[in-house]
Order: sequence, then C-alpha cells, then structure tokens
Amino acid sequence: MIFTILLGLSSCATDPHLRSYIVGVWQPVKIGSVDIKKLLQRDDTSAHEYTQEEYKMLLDLKNMSKQVADGTSQTIGEDGTAPALPQTGLSRLINEANTSYKFTADGFGARFNFEHPIKGKWKLKKRGTKLILTEINTQEQFILLIDSLSSNKMVATNKNFPNGLKITYVKGK
Repeated sequence: MIFTILLGLSSCATDPHLRSYIVGVWQPVKIGSVDIKKLLQRDDTSAHEYTQEEYKMLLDLKNMSKQVADGTSQTIGEDGTAPALPQTGLSRLINEANTSYKFTADGFGARFNFEHPIKGKWKLKKRGTKLILTEINTQEQFILLIDSLSSNKMVATNKNFPNGLKITYVKGK
C-alpha cells in the first residue's frame, strides 16, 4: 500500500530531467510536416524545380495556412478599432517559423517573435506535457503542449493557433 501511495505521488510531479531538457534556446525546424528551410528559402535568383516530396510539402503548407486563416479572429484594440490588415494564415505560419524560445534554469523564458514577443516565467504542468510561458507585465499565458521531448529535440503543439499547430524544435547554442 505504501508503494502505491509513493508511486501515485511521484507520478504527479514533473520529472527533473524534463525541466533540464527544456533549459536552452529552441529553434523551429518544421511546422507540421513542412521543413522550415524550404518554407523560408532565401535564394530568389534561380528557378526552383520541385520534387514530389516538395509538392506534397507545399500542399500541406497550403492546407495549414487555410486552416490558420479560417480559424483566426480579428482582435479589437484598446481603442475599439479592428486591426488595419488582418494577418493571413501564411504570414502567421512564416512568423511562427521565425520564432525561437529561450528557457533558463531559474524559470525565466522568452519568446523571440517580432509580432508577439513574450518575456516572463515558464513552468511545466501535467507531468511535463504542458509548458506555460507567462508574460511578466500582462500575465498573458502562451501555451505549448509537448508531444515529445529529448535533450536536443522537442515536438510541441502551439495552442495559440486555432486547432493548434505542431512544431518541431531543435536545441541551439
């Protein structure tokens, strides 16, 4: 009976290895099945011949951007006006493709995104499957649901997108 109680208590706590895995700088490498290097190609000077795999990736991207655009709702500003230009699904995907994160051992976290940066405290919930980054001033929460995590790779679902958005990150320097 004591063994069962101890097992129950330990299963509720977040594994310290998971916390140590989170610490570092995380850079996105895939959005869904789309390779970010192909999404953010920088070489516009030459014509690109697409492979079958790249056509599939482009179709996946088109479907994802449509889902993101269909699920976006315009937010009303503090002055009561709607934003001048609603962000398209594709621009939101590209913006997220350029977003990296930094998490420190003392609980500080940052989201490096030019449209929606966040600096605040991070914590793991639900036995390490939910990462919450809380902005210091506004207490706004940014949530990533962790699908898999190792010391150098994380697959997480960004819950701030309608229907979520699965992103694969690698740990940087």
